[in-house]
Amino acid sequence: MSERIQDVIRPVARNIKRLREEKNVSLSALAASAEISKSTLFTLERGKGNPSIDTLWAIAQALAVPFAALFVEDDEALVQVLRFADAPIIGRRGSRMVRNPPAEGGFVMRHALSRHARGELEGYWVDLEEGSQRDARPHAVGIVEHVLVVSGTIEIAVEDETTTVSAGDRLTFAADRPHRYRAVDGPARSLTLIDYPA
Repeated sequence: MSERIQDVIRPVARNIKRLREEKNVSLSALAASAEISKSTLFTLERGKGNPSIDTLWAIAQALAVPFAALFVEDDEALVQVLRFADAPIIGRRGSRMVRNPPAEGGFVMRHALSRHARGELEGYWVDLEEGSQRDARPHAVGIVEHVLVVSGTIEIAVEDETTTVSAGDRLTFAADRPHRYRAVDGPARSLTLIDYPA
């Protein structure tokens, strides 16, 4: 198996096993629900094989999670940045999953964010005029903010850590700390998602 395929399969294998165990579902029960063989699922959870997109869709549906949840590794860092250029492109070549496939018909799908085992989610368009700044008090413990920059550049400070994000970038941070938004070099717009714990 090529190293590129292994890079995709490793997180998929870990996520399938983690999600199955979190939901307290046996290997046999998940295989039956996804209508795949138990040996296929066992092999996949061990990080072997090259599953088809259809197999992964079936597993995601059986686990009742978004398809992209199978590809994302959880990261508990205080602040996480995903640059637009680094957002994984998920697609298919025939019936096989591939990473960074060529664009087809002008359509490219980049994965920006998946969260699991959380509660409510609110979304807000945030517009900042050039030079404007918004100081935000800490939210309740466990609340996470995801800022997806649509246009312009925003400097976001969480406690003592400051990060600059531009159009297409995503910043995720624990919002139970003081944080600040500031437009840099002109107006800026973001989609801000407030992610509440379950």
